[in-house]
Amino acid sequence: MRTRVPHDYKYHAEIMYEGEIAMRFTCAVGNTIEELIKDIDKEFKEVQHRMPEIVEALVFPNGINKNITNLVNRLYYQRGNKWWILNFTKKIRLTKNMNYY
Repeated sequence: MRTRVPHDYKYHAEIMYEGEIAMRFTCAVGNTIEELIKDIDKEFKEVQHRMPEIVEALVFPNGINKNITNLVNRLYYQRGNKWWILNFTKKIRLTKNMNYY
């Protein structure tokens, strides 16, 4: 199988920000959605003056490779409300038990 990203984390997010001449990218990773959100926050703080934004987020990036960009953006920008993260975690557990994702 072809590897899409050079790590074995469950979640991967691409972050785009302004560079000197062109746009630059960095990534955030985590094995849980909470770890991903914390890593996104850390990456955003490092480049906060360069208008960072999440452009792509994937779950199982080297396997199923499901795009969850809209969900991660919603979780990140509404993270003060823990309800989103708790419901997302429950949904993942339910779908994994049904062997469907």
